[in-house]
Amino acid sequence: MELEIVAGTYDCMIKGFSIDVVAPEVKGLRPRFHERDHSGSIKAVASGGCYLASGGTDEMIKLYDMRTHTEVGTLLHHEGSITWLTFHKDSHLISASEDGTICVWKCGSWDCAHVLFGHKASVTCVSIHPSGKLALSVSKDRTVRTWNLLTGCIAFTQRQPRTQVAELVAWNPVGDHYALTFEKSITTYEVESGNEISSLEIGKHVNSLLYVKEEILAVGSEHSFIQLFSASTGDCLLKLEGHTNRVKGLALAPGGKLLFSASSDGSIRAWKLAKSLAGSRCVSTVETGSRLTCLAVVNPEGFLKQLKQMTEEENTAVATSCSVPGIDTSLSSLKEEELPAVKGKKKRKRKRQLREIESEEAVSARTKAKKTAPEASEEISEKKKKKRKKKQKQLKTSSP
Repeated sequence: MELEIVAGTYDCMIKGFSIDVVAPEVKGLRPRFHERDHSGSIKAVASGGCYLASGGTDEMIKLYDMRTHTEVGTLLHHEGSITWLTFHKDSHLISASEDGTICVWKCGSWDCAHVLFGHKASVTCVSIHPSGKLALSVSKDRTVRTWNLLTGCIAFTQRQPRTQVAELVAWNPVGDHYALTFEKSITTYEVESGNEISSLEIGKHVNSLLYVKEEILAVGSEHSFIQLFSASTGDCLLKLEGHTNRVKGLALAPGGKLLFSASSDGSIRAWKLAKSLAGSRCVSTVETGSRLTCLAVVNPEGFLKQLKQMTEEENTAVATSCSVPGIDTSLSSLKEEELPAVKGKKKRKRKRQLREIESEEAVSARTKAKKTAPEASEEISEKKKKKRKKKQKQLKTSSP
């Protein structure tokens, strides 16, 4: 099963690669396409539904249909470089810019549903709550703003100290806490109380951030390695080493088993994440020949549907292959002692099936009895006739 990854570059290009997620080590990351439709360096890429969006210093958002890998349009509204792009499923695209505004676009018609005003400086990052009703944004004006996406209004504004400027923000998959980056550190907060949960010291400037699990953060920075942290304790759980320059972008495959990273060394790496994390390793690398700026996985929602469909088909094939020609596997041929030892639901199911067989046999016996009843009655009537004739004969013999 193929999954596509798209990277943005400093040289005005987007480059696409594909990987077989079932056997990533066998085929590895392979070039799929490349487009040079921008006139400035790419700063953001995002995917939702069948669409891919890219934005950069030329102040334009380019849209692509990933079913055909063709450009389908351009969005022009911002008056500054596009700094961030993110989709909510396949319904809306959100864009942020150095002009301090945030736009909410309807996918398909590409109408601008809302323009969110409030920030006084460049908006550096936007993260949509899993519910799709709220969003958090951070800006160089040292504020973190909460937006009601249904109305397009500010719900809450949090001002940061003069010494701190939040640059990136990310909700966890559940939506009960979020993380903010401050140059060389990360702080996680609880939504309900607003209290700080943990503080993570990275040591160098943070370039990318995402949750790989509910409580685990992946961090790309000016270090040449990726760090995985516990969001609740702040402990560093793992370092993924392999790049030779800073890590600029991170993206997670649906299901959370593959993590992709883009580096200024020009390479994209695929990392297979083990359940215990300790056994995680790099399974594929591709050299792009460009300075990479950002990274995105194409259409994760559609990929999940495809993965589910493939799993169902495999289960059906396995069930079909279990039937052996020439052997009677009907329930009526089974005896209770022949049933394998099973527990719980399976045992109850087998007992229910046996009861159904017994009831069917009982019905069959009653039907058979009904069918033979007329024959029995005829036999009885014949005996009565013979007995009556014998009695009449005796009476005639005994009469004078």
